[in-house]
Amino acid sequence: MASPSFPIPVRRPASRLSSIRSAPIRHVLGRLSYCPPLLGVALSVAGFSFVLGPIASLVLVATILDHEYAHSFMMHRLAYKPGPVRLVPLIGAFVHSGRPMLASADIAPIYLAGPLAGILSAGAAAFAGSQALSGDVAHQVIVGAAVAVGLNLFNLLPVEPLDGGLVSRVLPYPALWLFPVLVGILLLYTHLAETSIGVVVLYGAIFVSMHKVSKWRRYVDGLHARWDQGDATALQEMQASFTVPTWERVCIVAVYGLTVVGGLALLQALARAAGWLA
Repeated sequence: MASPSFPIPVRRPASRLSSIRSAPIRHVLGRLSYCPPLLGVALSVAGFSFVLGPIASLVLVATILDHEYAHSFMMHRLAYKPGPVRLVPLIGAFVHSGRPMLASADIAPIYLAGPLAGILSAGAAAFAGSQALSGDVAHQVIVGAAVAVGLNLFNLLPVEPLDGGLVSRVLPYPALWLFPVLVGILLLYTHLAETSIGVVVLYGAIFVSMHKVSKWRRYVDGLHARWDQGDATALQEMQASFTVPTWERVCIVAVYGLTVVGGLALLQALARAAGWLA
């Protein structure tokens, strides 16, 4: 049976390594991910220490692992049989699903759990550090937590293979046009809309939405083409990709919104505590 002549996105989440197109780089990173866990943690902390300091690096690596273990926990709850969490020194971490994931109703909560856990654990670390520690040690904990929150917020952008791009599958793809609208409102609220940074951010949000909507349309067209050619699995894949209970859509959107707003507020507070903002 001939395949369609245009590219069709594969509807299954992959590890961060799969998004890297260079085979040699994927090979090196793959080999690094199989180093002993404690050695991977030690190498990551040591490497990040040159920029952040040892305590901040330890907080950052801990939140990275919390992020991935939250993915793993949700995969286990939804019977996807996750493999072990793998840490790639100085790069990040990932966890493989034990079977392909096609259902958007499962993908969204699995990939929202990571940033949510990462932001909450970073906030908890900053609070505990500010209460129990003092001086430079407390400051390093706050710096590590701030970097961790910033990375988790970046990971919530609705662009695949970032977690936010996978979470956005819970929405009908035309709803993705709301993303630049919300960004514009946020820029107006923060008085950044007329600045050069604000303009770049707004145009970036528009470009991201255009790319995402275009990708969804190509995917739908590809499913229809497969169905027309007699591929019976295309209908099952379409149902898995687009059938999401209304209550789950509402819950995911609400949790996503609260995570972003709360994360931004936490990042602002941590940046002030770290002395980055006046």
